[in-house]
Amino acid sequence: MNINTDILLSLTLFIVALTCVTAVLIRALTQYSAPITGHGIELLHKKLDAVLSHLDIAFSQHDNVPAMINTALANHDRIGAIKHYRRIYNASLIEATIVIDAIIAHRQRDRPMIDKH
Repeated sequence: MNINTDILLSLTLFIVALTCVTAVLIRALTQYSAPITGHGIELLHKKLDAVLSHLDIAFSQHDNVPAMINTALANHDRIGAIKHYRRIYNASLIEATIVIDAIIAHRQRDRPMIDKH
């Protein structure tokens, strides 16, 4: 196989795996009549982490951020990023602030230090 075929095969397998994970999550969410909270969400996180680990897929909640939030953060617009997060995820102000601040802190830690000499 050539490189293009390998890439196409890898992308196809990734899409199939992602579709399967989505189907499992939808099935798990719809089988409960009450909203999933606490332990149920933790169990779903563990299952999804196991699938991602099995498929050797790296996932970082700080790197996999919607484009609108990334754009706001790139423009140093923290409040705009919080607004976008709230709208996209239907999150509370406190939750959105915590998540956006964590993303900012993570990115600042990973940014290489610049020598000012």
